[in-house]
Amino acid sequence: MSLRLFPLMTLAATATALLAIQRSREQAVSDFVAAGSTRNAGPEEMEHPPKDWDKVDQAIDESFPASDPPAY
Repeated sequence: MSLRLFPLMTLAATATALLAIQRSREQAVSDFVAAGSTRNAGPEEMEHPPKDWDKVDQAIDESFPASDPPAY
């Protein structure tokens, strides 16, 4: 094997691995959503609802998963 081909082969192998990882992640997300992993907000939609539920709990539940803190 020529040493000139080594960088090209390394680049090709890296690109192939990155594409495989990306496809794997996309498939995992697709499988997760297809499995019915999402639900509407509120205790009535929960499998095991908490005993106490207030306005704050409702607001937090409605904001998920986009519940990142504000960027100041």
